[in-house]
Amino acid sequence: MNKIKNMERIDKNIIILLLFVIAACAVITTYFIVSDLYAYDFEKIEEYCLDKKEGCDAIAVAYQLGRLDFVSVCLAALGVIVGLSAVFGFLSIKEKSEYLAKKTSEETTEKKLKEYDVTMPSMLESKVTVLFDRYMALKEQEKNCGQPPQDEWASNVEDE
Repeated sequence: MNKIKNMERIDKNIIILLLFVIAACAVITTYFIVSDLYAYDFEKIEEYCLDKKEGCDAIAVAYQLGRLDFVSVCLAALGVIVGLSAVFGFLSIKEKSEYLAKKTSEETTEKKLKEYDVTMPSMLESKVTVLFDRYMALKEQEKNCGQPPQDEWASNVEDE
């Protein structure tokens, strides 16, 4: 039981850490957007986009604004967070499933043993006579080389 509480505490700590990292990324992103809102040269970007024959996409705009590196860093951090979450989630699920499997097998084994303690003696007592009769029949067949016993064996002998 103590192990489950420790696992739940670890799970809560991981979730709190991930929420903190996500909040920090959101705050940093908001800071960069708000602080540089008036620093962008939109006329230069408009000229750049109009001069290109194929038009302008989000990557080109991010490059012109100088935010392509920031976007790359944020995506890399998000990828690392998702990867770590997957690893720790897998380990947590694995540990919990092993614990539950062990607990269930112990409970089931105890239950079955108690059930067998009650039913097995009476079942064995009822089968003893059947098993003894079968054993004696096998012993008799062994004496007759695998043939069933014949009471009148002399009637099968042919005279020459």
